[in-house]
Amino acid sequence: MKDLFKNSYPSLESPGHNCSPITASDSQNLRYATRALYVGVAGDVACIFIGDSDSGDVIIKNLAVGLWPLRLKKVLDTGTTATSLLGVY
Repeated sequence: MKDLFKNSYPSLESPGHNCSPITASDSQNLRYATRALYVGVAGDVACIFIGDSDSGDVIIKNLAVGLWPLRLKKVLDTGTTATSLLGVY
């Protein structure tokens, strides 16, 4: 397969290059900061953004199924009801 964008510099506006399942945890940061969050089953997402301290958790209510441009370092187990989460980076 030919990749016409192989030598392009990735920016926050460009598509993700990888993704991994997210297991919500109150103690562990994500392996990689996300460029976006994919929500497979709608619900609340309790999270800490990449620029916030660990005390800066936010609950995003009723996050619909889809791809959301969220730069996260942690998805908390407590308060998260959305499932089938993927971190895109």
